[in-house]
Parts: sequence; C-alpha cells; structure tokens
Amino acid sequence: METNRTDYRTQESGIALVSALLVTGACMLFIAGVYFLMGSGWKVALINKTYSSAQEASTGGAEHAAEVIRLVNNEAAVALISNLGIQDVNVAKSVIYDCDKTQTARIEAKTADGRYTMRVSVKCGGNAAIPGTTTYKFPPPPTKLGGLPSFYFFYAIVSEAKDVQNNNVAKVESVYRLAR
Repeated sequence: METNRTDYRTQESGIALVSALLVTGACMLFIAGVYFLMGSGWKVALINKTYSSAQEASTGGAEHAAEVIRLVNNEAAVALISNLGIQDVNVAKSVIYDCDKTQTARIEAKTADGRYTMRVSVKCGGNAAIPGTTTYKFPPPPTKLGGLPSFYFFYAIVSEAKDVQNNNVAKVESVYRLAR
C-alpha cells in the first residue's frame, strides 16, 4: 500500500517576499523622516516651544539665534535659512559668514501660541586664531585650513521677548563662539 504524502517543506509560503517588503518600507519611512527633518522639521523647532515667562522666551530667542549662526556657517540651503525669521538673508550671511562688523542681522519671530514676540540681533564681534594653530592671517579667509577649524568667531546676540498680553519685556545678551 502506497500513500502519497505532500512535502510541505518544499512549498514557499512567501515569507521572504513579505519580510523584504517590510524592510523596504521601513527604510523608505526612515529616509522620508530624515528628509522631512532636514527640510522643515528643525526650522522652527525652538520657536514652537511653549514658554511660561518672557525671560524663558528671550533665552529661547538667543538659542534660536545660535542655531541660525550654525546653519549659516554650514552653508545650509536657502530654503532652510529663509524660514527662520531672518529679516534679510543677505545681511545675515554677510554678518555671520563674512564677519562684517558694520551690519547687524535681525531675526523676528513669534512663539507658537502667539503669546511672545521675539526680536533678536546678531553682530559679529571679531575672530581670533585658535591657540596651537599656525594661522595668523587677519582677517582670516572664511574657510577651514587642512580640514580643521583654525579660527574662533565671536558673535554678540541680543534677544528681547515681549509678552503681548501683559507687556512684560525680557532681554538676554550672550556671546556665541564658533570654531571655523
């Protein structure tokens, strides 16, 4: 008596296809998330915070200005820079990247809840060679020598936040140092 048995081990159930599609979908979601963050997610991250006092909002404005300085020095895309509340992008690039001491970059923004308005000014305070480097050319070219930062650039940040409801005003002055 002979019985025909079906060998189910040789039949493919499609699990390889399903797992490949899942991995591909996860990778595509990750790439889309990174693209969103680079394009629009970070541009107003500090402005969208909810602040409980004008002093906190003013400090947030100074942090936002430090992020703007970092983005402009890294030559970020114009679309990213233009949505940060900068009043004149060309002046900001001149002040921040070229260290033009005669001009002032201005940033104006409101918090997400509309309770505070922030006015921030950024002015270049100068630059100095990093100790241990052999570059003593002044003013320095706005490039890196040998791939390593060779100069410190100093920026004066004055942030003022005003509470729209109570007319409370807070002011924060800070210095930001950037190695370039």
